[in-house]
Amino acid sequence: MIRRLLFTFVCLLIFYLLVPFSLARAENSMSYLVTEGFDQDIDIHSHRYFLKALTYTSGEVYISANPDGTGSMNVGDRFRIWNILNHRTFTFDASEKCYKQPPKQMPPLNVTHLFVKDGFNNFTLHFDNPCFDNHVSGGRMYVVVKNITEPGPKPFLDLPWDYKAAGMTFGEAALTMTSYFDHEYPLLSSSIKEPESFNKTIITFQNKVSEDLAYTSHDGYDYAAAGGLKMGGFVRAAAHGYATYHNECQACGQAIHIDHANSYQTRYYHLQPDWLVISNPAQSREVAAGQVIGKVGATGNVRPAGAAGAHLHFMVVQDKNFDGHFDDNIPDGITDPYGWSTADPDPWPLFTFDQNNKEKSGNTSYYLWKYLTADHKIVLHESWNNVVPAGNGARFTFPPQTVSEDVLLRVQVKPPVKTTVTGQKLESVGTIVGAVATDGFDTVIGAFKKWFSLMFDFHKQDISRYTLASLAIYSSTDGASWQKENTTVDWDKKTATVNINHLTDFALMGEKIDVIAPNTEATLEAKLRDPLVEAVYLSPVRLYLSAVDEPAADSLGVDYTLYQVNNQGWNEYLAPLEFTEEKQYKFEFYSVDGDNNKEEIKSLSFTIDNLPLPTPTVLPTETPSPIPTTTLTPTPTTNEVQPAVKVEPSATPTPFSPTATSAPQPTATSTPIVLSQNQELIPSPTPEASPTEKATDKNEGEVLGTEDQSDDSPSITPEPEAQPGINYFYVILGILALLGFLYLGYRWFFSEKETDNIR
Repeated sequence: MIRRLLFTFVCLLIFYLLVPFSLARAENSMSYLVTEGFDQDIDIHSHRYFLKALTYTSGEVYISANPDGTGSMNVGDRFRIWNILNHRTFTFDASEKCYKQPPKQMPPLNVTHLFVKDGFNNFTLHFDNPCFDNHVSGGRMYVVVKNITEPGPKPFLDLPWDYKAAGMTFGEAALTMTSYFDHEYPLLSSSIKEPESFNKTIITFQNKVSEDLAYTSHDGYDYAAAGGLKMGGFVRAAAHGYATYHNECQACGQAIHIDHANSYQTRYYHLQPDWLVISNPAQSREVAAGQVIGKVGATGNVRPAGAAGAHLHFMVVQDKNFDGHFDDNIPDGITDPYGWSTADPDPWPLFTFDQNNKEKSGNTSYYLWKYLTADHKIVLHESWNNVVPAGNGARFTFPPQTVSEDVLLRVQVKPPVKTTVTGQKLESVGTIVGAVATDGFDTVIGAFKKWFSLMFDFHKQDISRYTLASLAIYSSTDGASWQKENTTVDWDKKTATVNINHLTDFALMGEKIDVIAPNTEATLEAKLRDPLVEAVYLSPVRLYLSAVDEPAADSLGVDYTLYQVNNQGWNEYLAPLEFTEEKQYKFEFYSVDGDNNKEEIKSLSFTIDNLPLPTPTVLPTETPSPIPTTTLTPTPTTNEVQPAVKVEPSATPTPFSPTATSAPQPTATSTPIVLSQNQELIPSPTPEASPTEKATDKNEGEVLGTEDQSDDSPSITPEPEAQPGINYFYVILGILALLGFLYLGYRWFFSEKETDNIR
């Protein structure tokens, strides 16, 4: 045993001595010492270099003077790093073109773009002398990997259709989604509702907040004709796995789920009933990556209904609790396969909620595609003709000598936009191209030595709904304000080109033929509970929505209409709605037309109350109605005339005549007059009663006369009028009380006398 331990120790010691690095590790970082520094004479055509190997998994790679990634370095006259694996290189000139002055120091250099993730990177560090001096020198230098994160799953997905047959690259097809994963609240498949203040916006994987990218709460990606995926097109497995059939979700339509045996599952919704790889919910079938599993359809909820709304809803779920099931990880296992591409915190994993008495949170999203999108970095070399694809059919062309030294160019594809420029409503044709150049040290290049070109090839884009004369390339520095560039359009080649000398966000834009949003009206079919009170109805209440897309001559019609009730989530309006439950309702709605013009959200409120109204109900009329029953006829006085009152007493009354200042006095009877359920108070068209009469009537329950009532005041129910008379029960009760009082007084008096005698 001792011999084995000694042998192992010696092997490790030899390995440490032979390894060209010295390795130090701090929290979330690793540093490799390349050289302690050198100063020596060389042959005129030679150079000194170091060959190193590094497996890069995550984080950012820097070259610096200190092991923490800080500190400028002496790199001699010219320094170059070259990755042999992918032939990427970056050169830093410190000699100012051989002018005789001390070389400048190189700040910490970010070279992450030169490295291949999860690959064994062989790179060389060259210290050249371009000034033909027989001497080179350099200072201490480290390669530092900072912000190392836990390794995520190995990317394993491809797009679920044959995008190459449509003449598209992965980067072009991947960003043609018509609906994005909402990193705010991707809760569409759950019963959890997002807060009302967030139900108009989404946050994309690029941390872009948008109101234009349909639609909120989306938990996957929709792909359609823009990516070459049309009605009836073949849907393919995104990776190897085990497929199952599902039709229990009415909104999802015909669906296939594939378990990829790595804790991830992909789901494919709205498929046609035919060509399904499996159609028995009780079985599963092994499928290969790229195998046809169904056809694009319009089953379930698609907008608009039918072939025009055909698309594929693609969704990724992780089995977070590793119990072999996925449905219990909806929504906490919902994952964005595009990951999260900015340094700011992803809001979805930070969202916590309670589900089935368990506290849960959103899921961390990793980039799961096997190929990269158009978000990339490339080095522009001084003497090269650099042609850089930029996504969305766009490309930059930088002629030689555009830059005076190596420059790092970052190209990023961003979501489409709508904007208004000088009163003209514009919409981007496809996605936006964003570009920025730095010197490698985070200093932005503002000016270039030569002009260069940007060309958009739109032959794959549908521009039939744009005013052709309005097509042009626009630029923006903030993503909000756009200005038109001097654009040359070649209608034969279907290209638009600009010559520019700056980098920012660019978009090919045009004015849509139809830029007017639909107009939606709501109609209620219901019975008011009280004619004097608005928006309070007896059930049932039927609600109709009617939308019109204008102008009719140039419009494609209404695409869909959405509504929500009491902030409970948006639904598509397909048929009249009926409400019966007694409560208050807040009803919101809007429509979108075929050109994606969105109407402002409208709302209305109403209440259902089925309780019977108190009686009688005051109903003003122009003329008195005939009174079939006994009528109380008021006697005119010198002041004003009392209105007639229609009553239906419970016992036969005796007619009476009221005085001018008091309520009418009945004849001798002890039976009170009770107003029945169908009794009415009919005001007379004669002048209003005197103030004295009003006061008396109000105190008596307003049986006689009427008060002025506004339209929004509720009806007042009169109390039954009390009839005066002798009540012998109370007389006898009073006599008995008096006798009791006298008796108690008698006892008290004589008890006092007896007490005095005793004393």
